[in-house]
Amino acid sequence: MLEAAVQEVSSDLSKAEQQRLSDIKVEVVDLEGAALGQAKASTIYIDINAAGYGWFIDETPLDHSEFQYDSQLSLIALPGSKAEGLIDLWTVIRHELGHLLGYEHTDQGVMEATLEPGMRKLPVWDQETDLFFASLKEETELLSF
Repeated sequence: MLEAAVQEVSSDLSKAEQQRLSDIKVEVVDLEGAALGQAKASTIYIDINAAGYGWFIDETPLDHSEFQYDSQLSLIALPGSKAEGLIDLWTVIRHELGHLLGYEHTDQGVMEATLEPGMRKLPVWDQETDLFFASLKEETELLSF
């Protein structure tokens, strides 16, 4: 999953940033409290049990098939999907990669300071998201949350 995340972000990075990401390793540890992940130096530390919620480890993290769009930069797990009620490891890895690249917390998207179970955060408004919303018809019924 780390390799896929690094590949996904690498095209937008400088050669120096790409090199920094190629040296990153992941360690699974027991982090304190509600911490899901932590980035220090060239290591991403992942909590052993996702702060007690359990991990959703997506075998196909780029297709988002277990989720539906909640907002521009948020997806929510489909009822009955394998992601429902679990912490999305893909989002946590992308978030910690962001910290290693120098990004701070934001109000929306993958760099938000918190993550709820069953949520996936997106890093940017991308073409896939744009196409999804463009495909909606005026009479499309959307669910409110």
